[in-house]
Amino acid sequence: MSYRHTCLALIVALSCAAAAAPGDPPPATNDPPPRSVVSADDQIRTGLGLAHKGDWGAAIDAFNRALAIDPESGEALFFRGQAEAAHKDYPAALRSLAAALPHLPHEPAIYQAIGEIHAARGDTGRAADALAIAADLYLRQGAQAEARQAIARLREVKPDAAQLTTLDERAAGEPTPR
Repeated sequence: MSYRHTCLALIVALSCAAAAAPGDPPPATNDPPPRSVVSADDQIRTGLGLAHKGDWGAAIDAFNRALAIDPESGEALFFRGQAEAAHKDYPAALRSLAAALPHLPHEPAIYQAIGEIHAARGDTGRAADALAIAADLYLRQGAQAEARQAIARLREVKPDAAQLTTLDERAAGEPTPR
Protein backbone atom coordinates (compact mmCIF):
# COMPACT_ATOMS: atom_id res chain seq x y z
CA MET A 1 0.00 0.00 0.00
CA SER A 2 1.39 3.40 -0.92
CA TYR A 3 1.86 6.27 1.49
CA ARG A 4 -1.11 8.09 -0.11
CA HIS A 5 -3.39 5.07 0.31
CA THR A 6 -2.26 4.63 3.91
CA CYS A 7 -3.08 8.28 4.67
CA LEU A 8 -6.49 7.97 3.02
CA ALA A 9 -7.28 4.83 4.98
CA LEU A 10 -6.31 6.56 8.21
CA ILE A 11 -8.49 9.60 7.40
CA VAL A 12 -11.47 7.36 6.62
CA ALA A 13 -10.98 5.40 9.82
CA LEU A 14 -10.73 8.57 11.91
CA SER A 15 -13.80 10.13 10.30
CA CYS A 16 -15.82 6.96 10.90
CA ALA A 17 -14.74 6.93 14.51
CA ALA A 18 -15.68 10.60 14.91
CA ALA A 19 -19.09 9.99 13.31
CA ALA A 20 -19.97 7.27 15.78
CA ALA A 21 -22.29 8.50 18.50
CA PRO A 22 -21.14 8.19 22.09
CA GLY A 23 -22.22 4.84 23.43
CA ASP A 24 -22.31 3.20 19.99
CA PRO A 25 -20.38 -0.05 19.90
CA PRO A 26 -17.13 0.10 17.98
CA PRO A 27 -17.36 -1.07 14.39
CA ALA A 28 -16.80 -4.78 13.83
CA THR A 29 -13.45 -5.81 12.43
CA ASN A 30 -11.98 -9.00 11.10
CA ASP A 31 -8.94 -8.58 13.34
CA PRO A 32 -8.17 -11.51 15.62
CA PRO A 33 -8.82 -10.96 19.31
CA PRO A 34 -5.86 -9.50 21.19
CA ARG A 35 -3.30 -12.03 22.35
CA SER A 36 -2.80 -12.71 25.98
CA VAL A 37 -0.39 -10.25 27.51
CA VAL A 38 1.40 -13.17 29.14
CA SER A 39 2.58 -15.81 26.70
CA ALA A 40 3.13 -19.50 27.25
CA ASP A 41 6.88 -18.85 26.90
CA ASP A 42 6.64 -16.25 29.69
CA GLN A 43 4.99 -18.81 31.93
CA ILE A 44 7.61 -21.42 31.04
CA ARG A 45 10.39 -18.97 31.96
CA THR A 46 8.62 -18.23 35.25
CA GLY A 47 8.28 -21.95 35.94
CA LEU A 48 11.95 -22.57 35.21
CA GLY A 49 12.94 -19.78 37.60
CA LEU A 50 10.74 -21.26 40.32
CA ALA A 51 12.09 -24.75 39.65
CA HIS A 52 15.63 -23.41 39.89
CA LYS A 53 14.72 -22.16 43.39
CA GLY A 54 13.26 -25.57 44.28
CA ASP A 55 9.68 -24.25 44.49
CA TRP A 56 8.24 -27.27 42.66
CA GLY A 57 4.56 -26.62 43.39
CA ALA A 58 4.72 -23.05 42.09
CA ALA A 59 6.76 -24.21 39.09
CA ILE A 60 4.11 -26.82 38.25
CA ASP A 61 1.44 -24.10 38.51
CA ALA A 62 3.40 -21.90 36.08
CA PHE A 63 3.77 -24.76 33.60
CA ASN A 64 0.02 -25.43 33.93
CA ARG A 65 -0.64 -21.76 33.09
CA ALA A 66 1.59 -22.13 30.04
CA LEU A 67 -0.43 -25.17 28.98
CA ALA A 68 -3.69 -23.26 29.48
CA ILE A 69 -2.36 -20.73 26.95
CA ASP A 70 -0.80 -23.30 24.61
CA PRO A 71 -2.06 -26.85 25.24
CA GLU A 72 0.31 -28.18 22.55
CA SER A 73 3.49 -26.91 24.22
CA GLY A 74 5.83 -29.87 24.40
CA GLU A 75 8.28 -27.77 26.37
CA ALA A 76 5.70 -26.94 29.06
CA LEU A 77 4.74 -30.61 29.29
CA PHE A 78 8.39 -31.66 29.54
CA PHE A 79 9.28 -29.10 32.20
CA ARG A 80 6.11 -29.84 34.15
CA GLY A 81 7.08 -33.52 34.12
CA GLN A 82 10.54 -32.63 35.40
CA ALA A 83 9.05 -30.53 38.22
CA GLU A 84 6.55 -33.25 39.09
CA ALA A 85 9.38 -35.78 39.29
CA ALA A 86 11.38 -33.48 41.55
CA HIS A 87 8.22 -33.09 43.65
CA LYS A 88 8.16 -36.95 43.83
CA ASP A 89 4.82 -37.17 42.02
CA TYR A 90 6.08 -39.90 39.70
CA PRO A 91 2.74 -40.94 38.16
CA ALA A 92 1.97 -37.34 37.17
CA ALA A 93 5.53 -36.88 35.91
CA LEU A 94 5.29 -39.95 33.68
CA ARG A 95 1.95 -38.72 32.28
CA SER A 96 3.39 -35.28 31.51
CA LEU A 97 6.53 -36.68 29.91
CA ALA A 98 4.52 -39.18 27.84
CA ALA A 99 2.29 -36.30 26.69
CA ALA A 100 5.39 -34.32 25.67
CA LEU A 101 6.75 -37.09 23.43
CA PRO A 102 4.44 -36.54 20.43
CA HIS A 103 5.48 -32.87 20.41
CA LEU A 104 9.20 -33.51 20.94
CA PRO A 105 9.76 -37.08 19.66
CA HIS A 106 13.51 -36.67 19.14
CA GLU A 107 14.27 -35.03 22.49
CA PRO A 108 16.54 -37.45 24.36
CA ALA A 109 16.16 -35.59 27.66
CA ILE A 110 12.52 -36.72 27.83
CA TYR A 111 13.55 -40.37 27.58
CA GLN A 112 16.34 -39.80 30.08
CA ALA A 113 13.85 -38.25 32.54
CA ILE A 114 11.47 -41.18 32.03
CA GLY A 115 14.36 -43.58 32.66
CA GLU A 116 15.32 -41.78 35.87
CA ILE A 117 11.74 -41.94 37.15
CA HIS A 118 11.49 -45.66 36.45
CA ALA A 119 14.86 -46.16 38.16
CA ALA A 120 13.64 -44.23 41.20
CA ARG A 121 10.59 -46.48 41.30
CA GLY A 122 12.76 -49.60 41.07
CA ASP A 123 11.62 -50.62 37.59
CA THR A 124 15.04 -51.33 36.10
CA GLY A 125 13.69 -52.85 32.89
CA ARG A 126 11.71 -49.78 31.88
CA ALA A 127 14.48 -47.53 33.14
CA ALA A 128 17.02 -49.34 30.96
CA ASP A 129 14.79 -49.16 27.89
CA ALA A 130 14.23 -45.41 28.27
CA LEU A 131 17.89 -44.68 29.03
CA ALA A 132 18.97 -46.71 25.99
CA ILE A 133 16.63 -44.67 23.77
CA ALA A 134 18.04 -41.47 25.27
CA ALA A 135 21.62 -42.61 24.62
CA ASP A 136 20.73 -43.63 21.07
CA LEU A 137 19.14 -40.24 20.33
CA TYR A 138 22.08 -38.38 21.85
CA LEU A 139 24.44 -40.38 19.63
CA ARG A 140 22.34 -39.72 16.54
CA GLN A 141 22.43 -36.01 17.35
CA GLY A 142 26.20 -36.02 17.86
CA ALA A 143 25.93 -35.24 21.58
CA GLN A 144 28.68 -37.63 22.68
CA ALA A 145 29.09 -36.33 26.24
CA GLU A 146 25.37 -36.62 26.96
CA ALA A 147 25.30 -40.06 25.35
CA ARG A 148 28.13 -41.24 27.56
CA GLN A 149 26.30 -39.96 30.65
CA ALA A 150 23.12 -41.80 29.62
CA ILE A 151 25.14 -44.97 28.95
CA ALA A 152 26.86 -44.68 32.33
CA ARG A 153 23.49 -44.29 34.03
CA LEU A 154 22.13 -47.26 32.07
CA ARG A 155 25.12 -49.31 33.29
CA GLU A 156 24.34 -48.29 36.91
CA VAL A 157 20.65 -49.12 36.59
CA LYS A 158 21.03 -52.40 34.72
CA PRO A 159 24.63 -53.60 34.30
CA ASP A 160 23.53 -56.53 32.11
CA ALA A 161 21.40 -54.46 29.71
CA ALA A 162 21.54 -55.95 26.23
CA GLN A 163 21.89 -52.50 24.64
CA LEU A 164 25.15 -51.66 26.44
CA THR A 165 27.58 -53.31 24.02
CA THR A 166 26.11 -51.63 20.97
CA LEU A 167 25.84 -48.26 22.66
CA ASP A 168 29.42 -48.49 23.99
CA GLU A 169 30.72 -49.26 20.49
CA ARG A 170 28.80 -46.37 18.98
CA ALA A 171 29.93 -43.96 21.69
CA ALA A 172 33.52 -45.01 21.05
CA GLY A 173 33.18 -43.79 17.48
CA GLU A 174 31.80 -46.74 15.60
CA PRO A 175 29.52 -45.82 12.68
CA THR A 176 25.95 -45.08 13.68
CA PRO A 177 23.40 -47.35 12.00
CA ARG A 178 20.52 -45.39 10.49
